[in-house]
Amino acid sequence: MSIPKVRLPIFLVGLFCIQTAHAQPHPINQLGRAVFDSFRDRDLSKFVENSVFALEEGEFRNLLREIKNDALIARLREGSKEDWSIAFAKNWRTHWRHIAKHSNSQIGTQAFAPILSAAQADDIQWQTTVLTGIEVLLPVKLEQGHFEVKRDTYTPKVTSTDTNGTSEAEWDSGTLYFDRGLTYRLRMDPETHGYGFMIGKESEDSQKRFDRGIQRNGSGVGDILVEFEKRGWPSGILKGSRLNKENATKVYEELIGKKPNSAILQKLANSGYTVDEFVSEIHEKYFPSNLFYFCPDRKGVGGSIRVKDADDLDKPNQRIDLLLTFDFGQPKRSYQILVREILSTPRGPLFCEKPKWLGEVEAQVGTD
Repeated sequence: MSIPKVRLPIFLVGLFCIQTAHAQPHPINQLGRAVFDSFRDRDLSKFVENSVFALEEGEFRNLLREIKNDALIARLREGSKEDWSIAFAKNWRTHWRHIAKHSNSQIGTQAFAPILSAAQADDIQWQTTVLTGIEVLLPVKLEQGHFEVKRDTYTPKVTSTDTNGTSEAEWDSGTLYFDRGLTYRLRMDPETHGYGFMIGKESEDSQKRFDRGIQRNGSGVGDILVEFEKRGWPSGILKGSRLNKENATKVYEELIGKKPNSAILQKLANSGYTVDEFVSEIHEKYFPSNLFYFCPDRKGVGGSIRVKDADDLDKPNQRIDLLLTFDFGQPKRSYQILVREILSTPRGPLFCEKPKWLGEVEAQVGTD
């Protein structure tokens, strides 16, 4: 048995995240910690619980039916042009049987034990390790003069019809989807040298670059770290209340992390704003939902960015590779494990491909 590469659509899952509280870590971060702990504690059951093999038959069937991923839907259809409900009904049991036939011992032998063996070869003592980084790894390449970032698409709508009456699917404009509260490591391919990758509020306008939560914004080599903060609501303030100096100060301090000067406070108090309107304005300025990625020196290289909450379902089902970085030894050395093909489910995120041991790595920007 192996947890195979995603050549089959058995790993199609609906994006239904259960997190609602801002204070809790993102579900993907919780999964990363759980998988790391399964290795540290040599706990095969915890490892399996966080994999696609934890799903029950009914869960798997319902998830397949709600899939939002162009590539995986195409694989599930297996070339069929029939209505989705028909293609789904014909194929889902085949993929379920593939999952159901694997025992925990088989999963342990081919997906769990290899990580432990590789760590043992490097003399890792798990109980003294410290997890220092949980990051979504996004390779960035340059293809035909355009940035290609690892991503998944979903284009179900018909938006136009040509002169022959043939429907055309919605055009993919290179949109990237980021979740708030997750750290993304954009790994620039050597071919991108000379093409700075910049994130900003306006397309191809380096004067409107957006740097909050971004390290090495505009770099064309190495890694760029991106973490969009969660939107919050100031404590102790009722929604719909009128804005005054006291609650304006609270909004500033809790959401932005600084105190406004007296002139700004007076202006806000006289603005006639409600707290809701002011918080919304702060959100759009400091925690935007719509951004752009581009090369500041070359036109037509980038696309748009949509920043979403974890429980926002208006996005494709994304297959995520998660980079776990941990320290061990004296002097400390850094090691990495790649947890591959993670998809979110009603149970929370589950990984669908066997993890990969990357071994010792040099210190990386942004890793504590």
